Amino acid sequence: MAFYNREYDHSTFSYYLGGDPKAAFKIFAAGYRSAAEQLTESLLGRSHFPGFEAYPVIFLYCHALELSLKHAIYKAVEFAGYTGSSEIEDRLCNVHELDRLAGTLSRSVELLFPGDTFIRNLLERINATSHELNEIDITSFRYPIDRNGMPTLEPNKSVNLRDFAADMSSLLEDIDTLNFGLDTQTYIAQEVFTECVLGGLA
Repeated sequence: MAFYNREYDHSTFSYYLGGDPKAAFKIFAAGYRSAAEQLTESLLGRSHFPGFEAYPVIFLYCHALELSLKHAIYKAVEFAGYTGSSEIEDRLCNVHELDRLAGTLSRSVELLFPGDTFIRNLLERINATSHELNEIDITSFRYPIDRNGMPTLEPNKSVNLRDFAADMSSLLEDIDTLNFGLDTQTYIAQEVFTECVLGGLA
């Protein structure tokens, strides 16, 4: 193919990450978020842009949110394995609906960190944003018609790109903070578990 495994230059990139593929959710999320932010900056740098050029921004931000939520769910389940919590589903949801993912994350994290103010406020924002995105039907920005051939975009509807991008970037940044905390807690739990096992075997 014209683009596959060509001679290396500055535009060549490797797409193999290695390791546990589920742990790569946050890497994929970072890529989609970065693309969304760069495209937003480019569009807002103009005095005017056609609306259809902003459609990919909506998709990129929403996909980044989906992947970030899935990473958080995965890390919460992994951490729960060391904390002894059995009420969290030990599998990733094979779904794309943000409402469902937000609900799963809320149930999982609230069990692990009851009473944490930052997490409670973040979960409220995640659920509110996911509900709002569900209300406008984000699939409308991917296809002009639905599976029945009906138009997906409604007349007299609008999105403020500047506000949307700012809200999504802020939310994704806070989810990154949550994910960092989950990563750290899981690492600590693994270390303690390993020490206990090795200590018990000694």
